[in-house]
Amino acid sequence: MEIAAACVGFLAALDQLSRRLHGFSRKFRSSLDASRVVHEFDKQLVQLQCMARTLQDRDHQRDPNSQTSSADAKLFPKDVVVQVSSTIDSCKAVLDQISGFLSRLEDGGVLGKLRWGLGWHDEVTKLLGDLTRHYHCLDLALDAIIM
Repeated sequence: MEIAAACVGFLAALDQLSRRLHGFSRKFRSSLDASRVVHEFDKQLVQLQCMARTLQDRDHQRDPNSQTSSADAKLFPKDVVVQVSSTIDSCKAVLDQISGFLSRLEDGGVLGKLRWGLGWHDEVTKLLGDLTRHYHCLDLALDAIIM
């Protein structure tokens, strides 16, 4: 799969989760901690969206020094394409985990709000860390191409 194609689905998943987070924020608006967490997730999602768009744009570019046909003159070597596609798939799995986390809190009604107050911080920290690691992996891949 080309990176640009992987980015299309990835951008859609990022947009969907972003909208879901804002809905969650409205339901839990009385909690400053929940608002802070939504803001942290939102920052990570924006960074990932920018990265995905950059990768998508770069994937459409051709290597001007290539002696092969334009179809084979991609900037990204095949092994980088495999790695980036795998990282995107893995990151989409984290987005699904975040969505599941939000569902558990939202479906609980008042109990969900109580659960939030009783210590979902470890799970939030883990999920934020996972998003950050995926962003840095994609950033390294892009840096490797640019150099």
